[in-house]
Amino acid sequence: MTSIYVTKRSGETEPFNINKIHRVLEWACNDLVGVSVSEIEIRANVQLYDAMQSTSIHDLLIKSSSELITEATPNYQTVAARLINYKLKKIVYGDKDTWPLKEIIDHNIEAGVYDSDILNMYSDAELDYINEHILDHSRDDDFTYAGMEQMRSKYLVQNRSDGTIYETPQVLYIMINCCWSFKYF
Repeated sequence: MTSIYVTKRSGETEPFNINKIHRVLEWACNDLVGVSVSEIEIRANVQLYDAMQSTSIHDLLIKSSSELITEATPNYQTVAARLINYKLKKIVYGDKDTWPLKEIIDHNIEAGVYDSDILNMYSDAELDYINEHILDHSRDDDFTYAGMEQMRSKYLVQNRSDGTIYETPQVLYIMINCCWSFKYF
């Protein structure tokens, strides 16, 4: 029997592992009533082929979750939003875990999408305080599907040519407040 390999975001390949899909869907459905991991998987009907992109599998899960949103099953909007948020974290941070605010700012200055003057506005101690006491990435899990799609398509700092996204919603909110507060107060 030949194994099917999946191409990860990094370009590496690994054997397809259905348990990864189960884990991500279980996380996305956690604490929600009226949603079903198996229903999402059935709707996704993933047609696997060798070297399939992991992002394509993730997009199928988002699409199948969003297609299950009805008046009778509104919590699928949260599932789809969480799956988008998970994908955003993988795009922005290369992992499901986020970075400290200072690291995000440094990275985005180096990428040329943030103005380096932000580092003149706040000390490292102030950025650490914001990171520890105000920035709460878990709030991104409270978006609905429509809200997260709006964020992803319109508001997050991104390269419109190649689709590279540089921040997640909570970082957007923090950066707006940091720049606004400094400029006007």
